Amino acid sequence: MIDAKRAIEAAIRSKEKWDRSHYVGASEIGGCPLKIYYDKTEDDGFRGNGKTERGHALESAVISLLKRGGMDIRHYDNGHTNKQKEFSHPDYPVTVHPDGIIFGHRKRPHKRDPARTVTEPFKVAVLEVKTVGTDAFRSLSEPSASWVTQTRFNAFMAGVPSGLLVAVDASDLENVMSWELEAMTEVEAAALLEKAKRIMAAKEIGIEPMAEPSADNCRWCGWKERCERRWIPDEEAKENEAEAPEIEDAVEKMNRAKALKDEAKALESEAKPAILSAAQEHNAARLKAGSFLAIVEPRKGRVTLDTKRMLADHPEIDRAAYEKQGAPSVAIKLKEIG
Repeated sequence: MIDAKRAIEAAIRSKEKWDRSHYVGASEIGGCPLKIYYDKTEDDGFRGNGKTERGHALESAVISLLKRGGMDIRHYDNGHTNKQKEFSHPDYPVTVHPDGIIFGHRKRPHKRDPARTVTEPFKVAVLEVKTVGTDAFRSLSEPSASWVTQTRFNAFMAGVPSGLLVAVDASDLENVMSWELEAMTEVEAAALLEKAKRIMAAKEIGIEPMAEPSADNCRWCGWKERCERRWIPDEEAKENEAEAPEIEDAVEKMNRAKALKDEAKALESEAKPAILSAAQEHNAARLKAGSFLAIVEPRKGRVTLDTKRMLADHPEIDRAAYEKQGAPSVAIKLKEIG
């Protein structure tokens, strides 16, 4: 007997899954740090299902239609790292895989015959395709924040000025919405790159980062049950002490993390004056030493707002109207007792 259902299930279970354990991708970089951490450190066994297979097939179909309609798109297959275009950051643990690169065409003088012109392609945007169910598509007026972040960050990483985000009704590929978005600026991208660096550092040390709850994403998170067990002490618990030998390994990791931070700070304090002195002596802001290039970058001091003085000078300002409440968090401090 030929069992089609079993064959499809076996194919999905055996599907290659990208190994993202050593980097953060564009589709996740704007999300919750704790979820990303769990995704990197623990395999939940998910390899996709019929819906994900359908989504990938529909995305390929949409890109094919866009190409046939006149867009010059360099299409890269989904699902296989070696077939999809990669852009990796040289200094941060970040790699992205845009669905495609859209090219434009421009004319330039021929190198050997300036009287002639040649037409050449050049990258103008990254392409990001999202397929959604009919009901969700009908209620869609603006793209989700995560889609926008992914598209704009992909454009930054690819070094192109913009990104085209396309949302398609999965039941009828003619129902399309699209948004052209500017690439992230270096300042915007820097915050996400540092976030990725902190998450991967947490993975190496083995200390969970704090969650960043989101009403849009928490209910769909595969780790929500574990996250919901996070505990914030009440007033009674703050006064209590208990023997907990089971956390000796975790405490040792925290102690080691603190020592590494202190050592790193001391090493930087020792090295920085020597590098600055050498840069001044050579009158050069780029210094080669062994396998490294030390680059001296002047930076402006951070501008802060003296709210205390401002409110004293302008008592008519309602401070509460401008305050933002951050997500609650828990800090853990170590204190030697022996």
